[in-house]
Amino acid sequence: GVALPDEEALSANPAALQSAARTLGLSHSEWVQDIRHEYLTLLWGHGQRVFGLAFQLSHTGQLEHRTGPSAEPLGEFGVYEGALNLAYARSWSPRLRLGLNLKLLRQSVYTATATGAALDLGLLYQLRPELRLGAALRQLGRMNELEETATPLPRTLAAGLAYTGLPRLLFSGEVRHADQGLTLHLGAEWQAASQLALRGGYQNAEGRGLALGLGLKRDAWAL
Repeated sequence: GVALPDEEALSANPAALQSAARTLGLSHSEWVQDIRHEYLTLLWGHGQRVFGLAFQLSHTGQLEHRTGPSAEPLGEFGVYEGALNLAYARSWSPRLRLGLNLKLLRQSVYTATATGAALDLGLLYQLRPELRLGAALRQLGRMNELEETATPLPRTLAAGLAYTGLPRLLFSGEVRHADQGLTLHLGAEWQAASQLALRGGYQNAEGRGLALGLGLKRDAWAL
């Protein structure tokens, strides 16, 4: 989605942030081993500018502490990683939009903690009325050492196109370069009816492949 406008969250591309008014988003998810992810985002627009504030936290607790094989643990400990995001996006011309996102990072494992900072940069450019180009460079920064080793940040470069030149159809695609190499991401949306959108996608990252989805919209509600 690097070339697609985003009105709900801090996007993969900070230049894609768009909001005509205040937008509040909350998210909570739980995974195996009681790993929890919390996400809060607030966007507000003022003319051609959008400001964003977001907080992300991944955490789990009650992990057993051992220094070697033992019948009983020595105790329990927790792990967390958090980020405070400060974002800004602005249209600099009718075709060009730029954005940045500053992240303040902190992580903790048992009694060890580390802090760091990173910067995301992005642009959106309207090549033609139906064709938009997007690019983003993310995770420019570093972490302090956690005990003896600093956690490397996953620096990512992404570039893509979004095409809306066919009735009720949207096509988007991008390439990303990160630690795992170059990956391809493709997506399409068909507005089958005024309240129904059908979507499909493909990516070759991390063994993933095809995906399908749909969207329902009525008045101010979207699912």
